[in-house]
Amino acid sequence: MTMKTKNVKTNIIFNILKTLSSILFPLITFAYASRILAPTNIGIINFSISYVNYFSLIAALGISTYAIRECAKVREDKNKLSLVASELFSVNFYMTIIAYVFLALSLIIFRQLDEYRNIILINCSIILFTTIGADWLNSAEEDFKYISLRTLFFQTLTAIAVFIFIKRPEHFYIYVIITTSSNILTNVFNFFYRRKYCSIRVLPPSKLNLKKHGKPILFMFVMLLSQTIFSNADITMLGLMHSNAEVGYYSTALKIEVLVSQFISSIVFVVLPKLSILFNENNYEKINKTLSKILTLFLLLGIPCFIGIQILSEEIIMLVGGSEFAGSVMPLRILAFSFLFSLVGGSFLGNIVFLSSGRENKYMIICCIATAVNVAANAIFIPKYGAVAAASSTAACSFLMMVLLILMCDKKVKVKLNIKSIISIIVASSFLVGSTITFKYLLKDNYIIVICLAIPTGIILYFLVLFFCKNELMLEGISYVKKHLMFIYPNTKEDKNKKVIKTINSYKKIMNKSIKNNNYEKAMAAINSCALLLYDFNQTYVDYELEEAVVRMANKLKDKYNQQLQNYVSNGSILLYDGFSIPDRGVVKMYLNALIKNNYKVIYVIDSSNKKYLKEIETEYSKMITIESFTTKDKDKYLKCFENITNIILKHKPSSMFFYTTPFDPSACTSFAMFDGLTKRYLIDLTDHAYWLGVNCNDYFCGSREMSASNQHFRRMIPKEKCIKLGVNLIFNDKKLDVPFPFDLENNRYIFSGGSLYKTLGDPQNTYYKIVKHILDNHQDIYFLYAGQGDDSELKKIIKEYPSRAFHIMERSDFYYMISHATLYLNTYPMFGGMMMKYAANAKVIPITLKHDNDSDGLLIDQSKRKIEYTSYEDLIEDVDKLLDDDNYRKSREVLLEGSVITELRFVNNIKTLIEEQKTDYEHEFVKIDTSQFINEYYIRFNYKEAMLMTTNKKNVILISSKPSLVKYYIIKIIKKIRGK
Repeated sequence: MTMKTKNVKTNIIFNILKTLSSILFPLITFAYASRILAPTNIGIINFSISYVNYFSLIAALGISTYAIRECAKVREDKNKLSLVASELFSVNFYMTIIAYVFLALSLIIFRQLDEYRNIILINCSIILFTTIGADWLNSAEEDFKYISLRTLFFQTLTAIAVFIFIKRPEHFYIYVIITTSSNILTNVFNFFYRRKYCSIRVLPPSKLNLKKHGKPILFMFVMLLSQTIFSNADITMLGLMHSNAEVGYYSTALKIEVLVSQFISSIVFVVLPKLSILFNENNYEKINKTLSKILTLFLLLGIPCFIGIQILSEEIIMLVGGSEFAGSVMPLRILAFSFLFSLVGGSFLGNIVFLSSGRENKYMIICCIATAVNVAANAIFIPKYGAVAAASSTAACSFLMMVLLILMCDKKVKVKLNIKSIISIIVASSFLVGSTITFKYLLKDNYIIVICLAIPTGIILYFLVLFFCKNELMLEGISYVKKHLMFIYPNTKEDKNKKVIKTINSYKKIMNKSIKNNNYEKAMAAINSCALLLYDFNQTYVDYELEEAVVRMANKLKDKYNQQLQNYVSNGSILLYDGFSIPDRGVVKMYLNALIKNNYKVIYVIDSSNKKYLKEIETEYSKMITIESFTTKDKDKYLKCFENITNIILKHKPSSMFFYTTPFDPSACTSFAMFDGLTKRYLIDLTDHAYWLGVNCNDYFCGSREMSASNQHFRRMIPKEKCIKLGVNLIFNDKKLDVPFPFDLENNRYIFSGGSLYKTLGDPQNTYYKIVKHILDNHQDIYFLYAGQGDDSELKKIIKEYPSRAFHIMERSDFYYMISHATLYLNTYPMFGGMMMKYAANAKVIPITLKHDNDSDGLLIDQSKRKIEYTSYEDLIEDVDKLLDDDNYRKSREVLLEGSVITELRFVNNIKTLIEEQKTDYEHEFVKIDTSQFINEYYIRFNYKEAMLMTTNKKNVILISSKPSLVKYYIIKIIKKIRGK
């Protein structure tokens, strides 16, 4: 079984976020609390925590790190994962009981602990809840996003509570309760969350498989025990051999060093599962490559931290603890060396290399040696030198551990540092030293300003130098951030593909889960979002997973209408569903007129939200047809629309239904799918060049040209007998201009063009605008008029260059008047305007069309005889010049347009035979048309951000709960609307 891979870079970012929150919030709260509670109380608290840590170690028994490694190996098999997790959790649970027994006995026996007893009793609750939380399972699953967000949430709550409730020195008990409660709540939350991965239960001692787990756990325990003694012996021995004040000084310095160390070491738990797998596979090529990058990253982040601590130690201590903690400055500077040695030693070689490779036994020995030396040195020097001695012994033993780990490292592990990267780090560090010392010298009396200016400036300068030195990791990081930053979107074909597929799959996951849970509103929202993206991307013509989901949803919803569906008897009426419900160029009226003239009883279903258009339809047709609206005050709900459409169909029981809607209408698709076998369903294909939704909810598919047939049969896999050719006749009026125009249309010559502006874009040669420029440059009396909306960036350039001769208007109801008075109609390119081309031909205005593969074939009757198409730019330009210069030539060509558009009578007759016999008086040829160039132009034109903004409509807000990343697109949309206003 192939192991699912998780993105290491993403996990590192989330783990660093978690660690930063674990550093920042405790640092802020400690800085505040230390000023309120004073060194003595801080010393008592830290001594108590240090003491409880020993018993936490007994309870944990080294299981956490071992469990991450072992669970990562079996995480693909849920049963195996449950067994391994249960075994390790059970060992952890039994050891927790033993730890509490030892803790209780120690409090009874050692009377020196009386001063700390209450604090210890509060803190020790953490032991049990840490066991219950089993956070190692989330790390094994590499769920660092959850871990990070959870940590950030509870750290924020803790900080707020500390600022609200800690006001006086005697509040140190409350401080302990707050910090302990945060840990408890985190693990309670964890207890419920981890169930998503596997079930964990407490096993009886006889089933713990100690033969397998016992030895490595014991090694881990001894190793961690020595590490804990190494980390905590200083504080414990200071408390017993010196004073609480010295404990306060040292623990404050140690806290700062540990927080910085945690920031760097946050990478450890991210790479541990992956490296464990690589070591298990003996893949040393990848191991060495990965380790080299990790060590470089450690040095890149660690060296500036070391420099910052050395130079700004006084200011840091003043900020964190105040002047009372001046005794912490020297221990902090010494501990900075311990941090640097541990970075290469314990953090990198020990926790990453030795543990990942299963050499915990050797790591344990080294830890024990270093710990023994540390304890001995503390015993000798702490009584006389206090906190400084504790820090010095820690630094010396960290160096010893680093040397021993290097000597005992696996010889197959060969870490090679990139010399250029190391040099860039050294150069950047020198700039960091210079800037930090400068700020400290100039602002030496104000530690807050020094820190506020020196640290941000130093960080920016450090990374800028790395960038200019072309540090490999720095450049990789910038590339990653660019790719994943909120407002940066994919540009390359490969990136677009990956991004769209990933987004579509995420919507489909929501869709399937919602259908399973009977949440049809969310399912339809997900389907709509998928269809919108697929339509805009247009790299495929059908998606069978969406089509199947529509049918599956319809079948589940049938239960509500079971009785009505069983009693469904068609009455011969015809229903026309209009999902657009907007004033168009006559398609709806064309069908309504044909149905009325064939004496059918017609039910026209329209969206009542467009009141102006509804009124227009009612005025013209109310006495001849039944008009039904399918929306109510709940029009923004998919399920409500579905119910309204379904109820209308059940009310009228039509024998045939026409499906005329957008390519992304899940409500109507689901409703139509319910009536399979009860009525004949016809889809009016107006987007034959693009993806649309509705294959599985219709019986017959009407298209007017050969591209319809090609895409329907060869790409949507619709049987030939279901693909019916049906031309269109035109409905238009000759109404005069609605508003005054910048030039007199009747007494001037002009080129008219129109449609959505995206049809003029995507061509690398910008051919359409090249044609327009040629006409305006070479025919000074010609105006250019474009009617349509969309991306007008190229059109604006034309208007700017020819301000008094080129004009852009929106689509208007008097467009036929404008076409009919034009000298020529220029078809858009690389996508043509099918209906506009027919209107021009009907008005005897030559529709100049540059051929783009076979996209425009079959739009006019006997199209090849009309001489409107050109195979090259040069041929088109040559003929256009002649048409504009020679009126007689143009008129001879206009005559050829006679009879090029289907007559109303023929369309009326074809509608009748379509409904009664499922055929028309002409047929498709079914020639497979190559659309690869067409598809590639969609690639070029596709904008992921704009496509996602298109999906963020009111109905789809429901998806945010399952896909929070959508919030940013709604925010962008709101901002755009505000700016627009």
